[in-house]
Amino acid sequence: MQHPHLDTRVSPLRQRLIDDMNMRRFSRETKRNYLRDAPTFRAGH
Repeated sequence: MQHPHLDTRVSPLRQRLIDDMNMRRFSRETKRNYLRDAPTFRAGH
């Protein structure tokens, strides 16, 4: 079974967000929601 998301390069900003959420022990659901919504904030909407 392949995991395409594991083969994708992660931007430094996205990786920082992931690392920060892991350090703060955010729930899986919270991390999923933040990662889903992050591009909206980055675009300035």
